[in-house]
Amino acid sequence: MDKIKKSVLAPGLIALIFILLKISVYIDIDLFTSGQGAFLALILLQIMIFLLPAVLYCKLRSSNFSEKLRLNAIAPDKLPVTVLATFVLLLGTALLKLLISSLGLAQESYNLYSYTVPEGSGILSTLYVVVVFAVIPAITEEFVFRGVMQAEYEEYGILISLVVPSFLFSMLHGSITAFIVYFFAGMVLAFTAYLTKSIFATAIIHIINNVFSIFVEGYVWDIFAKRENVIFVVFVLFSLFLICLIFMFSEAERIIYNLGISNEPSPVEKLSARAWLLRLGEMMISPTYITCTVIFLLSAIGVFR
Repeated sequence: MDKIKKSVLAPGLIALIFILLKISVYIDIDLFTSGQGAFLALILLQIMIFLLPAVLYCKLRSSNFSEKLRLNAIAPDKLPVTVLATFVLLLGTALLKLLISSLGLAQESYNLYSYTVPEGSGILSTLYVVVVFAVIPAITEEFVFRGVMQAEYEEYGILISLVVPSFLFSMLHGSITAFIVYFFAGMVLAFTAYLTKSIFATAIIHIINNVFSIFVEGYVWDIFAKRENVIFVVFVLFSLFLICLIFMFSEAERIIYNLGISNEPSPVEKLSARAWLLRLGEMMISPTYITCTVIFLLSAIGVFR
């Protein structure tokens, strides 16, 4: 596999996951009974769709590939940037969704895994929902995108390793109107993974974001629905977003400065705009990347379920 260009190989993994996701739509979860059986079936499906192909991919790569996956604990000095990135993600995605709504575009109720939450109530049922729809998706997606994909694209430059996996992450969610939301989320998570050298940091951020989307976001939109509150709420959200973003970049500057002292590569590459665009174009015209794009577009317009 080492002889195959990474610009072809890496999107191939995402194309395979895309295909497995589309096949999984036709699996009748009701066959696994309801309640705990359905939840466990969903967990197993997510592991089979994301983790197994990604682990096999890593096994087929070079023997030292696992060292590039950022499977490190969160260093204490990276906790501030992790916390700030969490708020930047939550506030930024809320503002982007509000922008999409204000443009008259429908807010899609899209579920990546195409499954509804099995019926049930109580603490145990809530815990299952958190595990199945927040924790497991966050862990599997972070391993694939901020782990495997980011590691594969790093030889093309830090910026490419942030942008290209974020595009793939956005496409996997199959929504045209929300594409910019997922791309923004992907960039925040990718930059955090670069700064912290830990996908555990991004997994925690991702879990918090998923939990927020499941349990809290509906109440936020109820506030937006009250016209008299919109301007004030947007002002507060945007102000908090800018404050968190400024502090996050301040922490990033400190971390990158320390990386420079350690003689590690800078994320700011000395490339002309033309050279960078040519490099990006090389990534996006590979057959497997085009395959991902075609599946995304067909999914977005409803050809695939």
